[in-house]
Amino acid sequence: MRAGLLFTLLVVACFALVQCEQESAQGFVDLHVRTVNAWDSNGEHYVQYEVVLENCTGRLVKNVLLSSNIRHCVSIWNINLHDNGCMTLPSNQDIAINGKHTFGFILKGHMAPYICNHNINSTKSELKPLDTQIAGHTEEDGGSENLPRFLVSEDGFVFKPIPGKRGEKELEFYTNSHKYNEKLLKFVPKFSKITTVKDIRYLGIENLTYGFNPHRVCVSDIKIGTQTYDDDATDEKIQLEKAKSIKTTTASLGIRFCGAKVVDFQSGHTEKLDKVWGKNLTKDNIYDQGIKRFLDTNSKHEHAVAKEFLSKIQEIEHFFKVNKEFAFYSSSLLFVYGEIDSTITNPTITPIPNSNLGVVVKMIDFAHVCPLKGLRHDDSYIFGIENLSKLFNQYLSSN
Repeated sequence: MRAGLLFTLLVVACFALVQCEQESAQGFVDLHVRTVNAWDSNGEHYVQYEVVLENCTGRLVKNVLLSSNIRHCVSIWNINLHDNGCMTLPSNQDIAINGKHTFGFILKGHMAPYICNHNINSTKSELKPLDTQIAGHTEEDGGSENLPRFLVSEDGFVFKPIPGKRGEKELEFYTNSHKYNEKLLKFVPKFSKITTVKDIRYLGIENLTYGFNPHRVCVSDIKIGTQTYDDDATDEKIQLEKAKSIKTTTASLGIRFCGAKVVDFQSGHTEKLDKVWGKNLTKDNIYDQGIKRFLDTNSKHEHAVAKEFLSKIQEIEHFFKVNKEFAFYSSSLLFVYGEIDSTITNPTITPIPNSNLGVVVKMIDFAHVCPLKGLRHDDSYIFGIENLSKLFNQYLSSN
């Protein structure tokens, strides 16, 4: 183990590539990345990663070469690092048939997850439908039969289809995310990569339900803001969106439930609430039929969960009151809470003290992010998140 090693790797490679010799023939091994731990120390943020190289070829794998572009690496073990940024197995160690080799490293800085996800990507290719999807387009939606469902990988990422102009704009937001303010990145899911499945391109981002027991996790998608159209939208589009907003709580409160999955922690009963339910909520009943319905789950920790949610809402609210860079139209906050899976470590989850529960709150849906043009702040978003904060305060006051 080489601890305390301070260096910066600057190499040409823009992605992780595992090469090896298999009986004089070039081949590949599966590479899997896992976040082991994350912590803050002396004002710096650190993330520890574990990488597993797995031989699935049925042949002896020799001379493994890993090209990388990792920066701010403060410790590395069980792998040899070379001046050109490449890594090789120690002492020409081979990977036996059906065997594996594990190594690790620690990155410093809040950009660590972004750096790792862009440069050491898992090659695990099996993707499955996302069971916890509660909003957005699926093939079951009328008029969207040709849009495939969200897919999920086993290593903590979700892949959403990139449909037309809307998808390209969201893709642009994520691929440029390394340029953004670190305070904003704190509220945004980590970007993984772009992949293609059956000729459909997918955008890979952090799966915010990863690390929870899939049978005991609650999820809610709440759209924030009174404006749901881009600054360059046509007059026809603007009038259409305004007419839709007036019929929902978007116009009156600047928030709208797009869907929810609610689990009763005593009975195990799961209830899925769709976007029609969200559109039918009103200013008068959104607290009882929306907020309370989502939080009252017989977990015995509803107050602590709501308190942590409110804390995160207020952090985002504070950011928007100083943000003068972007306007986020038709963007949502995704709220997740439930039982933590003890076999998975996910530093994105905030544990609830004295319980086995955790929570996550992140901003999602960035197809309509625009530069602020002459506006002092994103008043549409601020209006909505202030009202959301009031509703969570109401819940805490009554419980």
